[in-house]
Amino acid sequence: MNNKRHLLFRALLLSGAVALTAPGVAMAAGTPACTPINNTATVNYKVGTVDQPAKNSNTETFTVGNKVKLTVTNQDGSFVSAVPGDTNKLLNFRITNNGNANQTYKLTMPAELSGVTVYATTDNFNATNPGINSTGTATVTTAVVAPDAFVDVTINADIANTRVDSDAAAYALIAQAYKVDGLTAEAEGSGSVTSSYGTCTTEIVFADTTDGTDDGAGRNGKDSARGIYKVTSSQLSFGKVATTIWDPINGNSSPKAIPGALIQYVFTIQNAGTAGASALLTTVTDTLSGNLTIDPDLKVPAACATPPCTLASLANGGGGAGYGFKVASTGTSTRASATTPLYFTTTSSADGVDISGQAITATMTTVLPVEGTYAAGQLKPGENVVITFNATIN
Repeated sequence: MNNKRHLLFRALLLSGAVALTAPGVAMAAGTPACTPINNTATVNYKVGTVDQPAKNSNTETFTVGNKVKLTVTNQDGSFVSAVPGDTNKLLNFRITNNGNANQTYKLTMPAELSGVTVYATTDNFNATNPGINSTGTATVTTAVVAPDAFVDVTINADIANTRVDSDAAAYALIAQAYKVDGLTAEAEGSGSVTSSYGTCTTEIVFADTTDGTDDGAGRNGKDSARGIYKVTSSQLSFGKVATTIWDPINGNSSPKAIPGALIQYVFTIQNAGTAGASALLTTVTDTLSGNLTIDPDLKVPAACATPPCTLASLANGGGGAGYGFKVASTGTSTRASATTPLYFTTTSSADGVDISGQAITATMTTVLPVEGTYAAGQLKPGENVVITFNATIN
């Protein structure tokens, strides 16, 4: 081959390489569907010792087909924490077009996945009004997604305020490849395809060989992923105990609930150690019977040597005169009230506890203020708060 012909041959090879590989370099999904691939071969020969004109073959042309492939992935990476009463709570998903043509995707979700385990969390209830991108929406068709691009979507649901700590609700999102019109499901065979190159009729092949759990067998143009809500809440219990601690005849020796007797009320609010979240207490209310009168001084019961005895003869509680309410924190609490009980007046509401007529109100955000690592009114897992007051029987 002479030098001129050699240079021409190299130039043809280089131009052919650029035409074939340039589109694929920019896209991990491969050469765009509808790209035409042209190829012409050349033969050089001699007759005797004389070079003859080169002969070109016919130009062979084919069109790159549509390799339909998609992935649906959960973007949360764990359960999504929800509290009782949450509304429009989101599970986050991403649909990625791993194919080489433009697609839309029809999104659906099956009924709640009863009893399944997702992210080490087991489903045991149905959320309220689950939907795609908004509560109650059963199906959604995405906008056009280009190769190597993605669209983010959500499952939205409400969590009933009757749910308790560690309850869980699992859902799946299924995506199916549709044509760019958003109306026609992709099917293997020959069909209309649109890509960055243009629109053509070419072969369509499903390449989704590894499918999600909820979208059926492989090579069906679908994929799916799961997500799960987990209720993270306090485990609050509230108990009230009334104990006769003194009467004017027996004193503190086997006292009886007779007129003039002193009844001690103890409220215990507990957040279990297994709870997933703190409780933020707001108010505690109680209404005394009309047959009772608040003890304004939280009297301390004593023996009655010569009955009848009087309430006035008893010592005042630890807060002194006028301090009829006691609050203590127990369990793992590091609040100040865990070291020394706090006392609150029966005559002023400014300190957080008030009695108006027979109605008692403890404003817990004031009673348990911000301190250290605690928010106002916060009761962490494993902690109790105990409210104590006395009343006499009329």
